[in-house]
Amino acid sequence: MYNQHQVPKISYELIEIEEVKVLAVFFPYHHVLIAEMKRTRGTYFSKSRKCWIMPNTPENELRLRKLSATRKVSKLIDSKQAEITTQPATKPALKSKKQKKLQLSEKYQRYYNEFKHYLSQLRYSEATIKTYMGYIAIFLNKMEHHDISQLTNTDIEEYNYQNFILTKQSYSAQNQFINAIRLFLKAIVNTKIDIEAIQRPKRSKHLPTVLTKEEVSKILTSTKNLKHRALLMLIYSAGLRIGETLNLTWNDISTSEQLIYIRNGKGKRDRRVPLSPKAHSMLKTYKEAYRPVTYLFEGLNGSKYSSKSAQNILKKAVKSAGITRRITLHTLRHSYATHLLENGINLRYIQTILGHKSANTTMIYTHVSHRKINQVKSPLEDLDI
Repeated sequence: MYNQHQVPKISYELIEIEEVKVLAVFFPYHHVLIAEMKRTRGTYFSKSRKCWIMPNTPENELRLRKLSATRKVSKLIDSKQAEITTQPATKPALKSKKQKKLQLSEKYQRYYNEFKHYLSQLRYSEATIKTYMGYIAIFLNKMEHHDISQLTNTDIEEYNYQNFILTKQSYSAQNQFINAIRLFLKAIVNTKIDIEAIQRPKRSKHLPTVLTKEEVSKILTSTKNLKHRALLMLIYSAGLRIGETLNLTWNDISTSEQLIYIRNGKGKRDRRVPLSPKAHSMLKTYKEAYRPVTYLFEGLNGSKYSSKSAQNILKKAVKSAGITRRITLHTLRHSYATHLLENGINLRYIQTILGHKSANTTMIYTHVSHRKINQVKSPLEDLDI
């Protein structure tokens, strides 16, 4: 037996739930240990197994070893306090590769900072600011020995040719640079450049890659991890962008209305999309197993799940499904829209659900849908041969 000043014996073991390895933690009821479990992200009590389920991470295993070795409550509490107070006030800044490249003169650094402030106060998204600032930083570095105020359109055209055409950069990259440089020159620097004369590249009209319904089914069924399957299923079920999916919180899911609320989607627009009953059922099962707190899909310590992790999930699922084409998370969105069209859903509804500003963007799915194309009768059928 132990008294109220002692920590009861703790034991733990590695088990599998839904093919995911987790730590099963066993101990008699004790308020301090229960509080310790609750403060650990992703940890919950399983009534069926009569134990606490904790994510299998090196940090959690170390935490459990320390708890197992601690016999006094006071010592446990003191160690937690020491853990907090012994942390350094500030972590030393690590220089990333981008920071090493960013060696701007005092004047150009001022331009850089002003432009970042300008984009922020216009409420551009974090992703857009990061992209534009990256292009402007490279531009300023390469213009180090030039007087920007004296630049002309010819200088911009030459920069564009050297850095995007010769290096075979994508249309998207070149167009993003044009967007960034036009804003930068308009807002920050007075030059001889005619901003309106800076030409955008001609866009290639490629049809999006689309999966068949059978291929989507293979991808989802080959994803055994409950959390991973819920993520992919939700993206396809509502045609969501990956950024929109990872920004979702549990407050954005309206079970009574069977709707998903997208806040600050592309173009800072809010919209509502239908919540699929199958996706809803999967989310309920997933939530009960993983107990995410804020976001639908959380990473370590309750942080927002990363886009890179989501891409890796799809990559693994596509391989398991035996699909050899290049598939991205956005392919699931394209497939959703195409399948709606093939099911006879009005194009106007599809535009609203996808959050397209222009109907012309949605029209592209009429070119990849087989609903009417394969119903066209060839003139060959009329020949008496």
